[in-house]
Amino acid sequence: MSLNGLTEIKMAGDPGQGINPETGYIFKWVEKVGADHLYKYKDSDGNIGYIGTQGAPDTFKWMLQAGCKDIPDNGLESNFSYGNDAANDGVTMMRDGEIRGLSVRLENSITSGNLYFFITKNNVDNNVVGQRIKIDGGSNLEGGINGDGGYFIFPTAFSYSAGDQIEIRARGNGLNRNNADATVLAYCVEVL
Repeated sequence: MSLNGLTEIKMAGDPGQGINPETGYIFKWVEKVGADHLYKYKDSDGNIGYIGTQGAPDTFKWMLQAGCKDIPDNGLESNFSYGNDAANDGVTMMRDGEIRGLSVRLENSITSGNLYFFITKNNVDNNVVGQRIKIDGGSNLEGGINGDGGYFIFPTAFSYSAGDQIEIRARGNGLNRNNADATVLAYCVEVL
């Protein structure tokens, strides 16, 4: 994608040379005019529409998904897997960006104790209020999350740089549950 000119973000199909998108699809792009960015689209009939004007957009939005099986009642779980069955050491980030929030879902609700989900950068834990999820057995904590999961948009984004190693980790403390298999999503964005 380019923020200058008419480079299109392909949604599906291929517009080719001057032909319309396939029926039912649209193509979106951004044109920079001075300090403004004009958001436009072309529908399957060839009509060009205008979405709006904004400042520089956030781009390359994506999610990092991690899962783990049977988080310990007490202690640290670092054996999350990222898209396969084998545990690994997270992912290496391709570009500078930020993690804006986390979403967690447990297989079963916990009934006592608490459980923290947090990010690590280059093997340094970031288990801090405002950039983690805390789940416990009875009260709403850090974003109104309890029981079996929820999501939390960070008040202050967690920054990383190209080449940083990012992991998701969990820390249990006095948990009482049948199973604490978990899936976690980290909401990432490259900021221009």
